[in-house]
Amino acid sequence: MALRVGIISDTHGHIDAAALQHLESCDEIWHAGDIDSLSVLHALESLGSTVRAVHGNVDGSEIRSIVPPFQQFAIGKLHIFITHIAGYGEQLPIDLIDHYHSRPFHVLVCGHTHIAKVRRLQNVDVLYLNPGAAGKFGPHTVRTLLLGTIDNGRFTEMNLVELGPK
Repeated sequence: MALRVGIISDTHGHIDAAALQHLESCDEIWHAGDIDSLSVLHALESLGSTVRAVHGNVDGSEIRSIVPPFQQFAIGKLHIFITHIAGYGEQLPIDLIDHYHSRPFHVLVCGHTHIAKVRRLQNVDVLYLNPGAAGKFGPHTVRTLLLGTIDNGRFTEMNLVELGPK
């Protein structure tokens, strides 16, 4: 059975109707950090999907007390690792190499750069997913998120959604 996944990051306290409309059809929503407001998490949870989130470098103690710095889980045989900071999608960062070798994963989801990118890493066979930024703060000009489908242990579809200018 196929699973629809919405991936969002760097909301910086902002979630709007455009983002929620795209995410409402998702079975799972993954937030890759810099949430900046519990209202963002509450809005995502109100959609009735499973929400998995990590905190980012701008998240304060309130969010850090309920949201971990990383999550690792499996959907079927597909192992996913979500963290906020994980480079620009060229190679697996050195600070994640030991973790990868002790608990391998197939997909790395991150944010922080505000640059949407989907690609294979050069130094390990890992799919790198960065949804860009859905919020209004930061260097990006267009707010984005990713929508994907997991079927039979792999992503069979991945789409970049432009939400409009920041």
